[in-house]
Amino acid sequence: MGLRHRSIRLRVGILIIVPVLCLIALYGFVTSITAGSALTQTHAKSIKDDLATPVTAFQVALDTERHDALLSLAAPTNTQYASKLGQQENMTQVALGTLRAAMASSAVTGYASAEAADIAASTCAQSAAISAAAARSDDSSAERPVSSAVW
Repeated sequence: MGLRHRSIRLRVGILIIVPVLCLIALYGFVTSITAGSALTQTHAKSIKDDLATPVTAFQVALDTERHDALLSLAAPTNTQYASKLGQQENMTQVALGTLRAAMASSAVTGYASAEAADIAASTCAQSAAISAAAARSDDSSAERPVSSAVW
């Protein structure tokens, strides 16, 4: 009879342990999925926080510089517009430097996909082209239609 009682105890133990182990495995799986999503969201928020401020500052500075450049082109003899444009160009270069530093930071490049890295490189190249266009528009031999087309 001792054999019979053991087999019943063994069966009951197995009937209890197997569902408990399956439930623990299910909880582990759900936790890993949730933790992965939370980490991905944290990385995305980090990239957004690291880039949003420099991008916004660069856009605002570039827009203000463009406005000042058009005013300077409209009234080339007005020295106030020219000095304001020069100051704004310096502010735009500072904002551009901050943006380039943010794009090159490890917090951004470490989690960026290949597509995002290509977009960042393209943005840096375009900003360099804008700086070159600004330098060309400062040339006194530049004509107004050419300078305004650049901006």
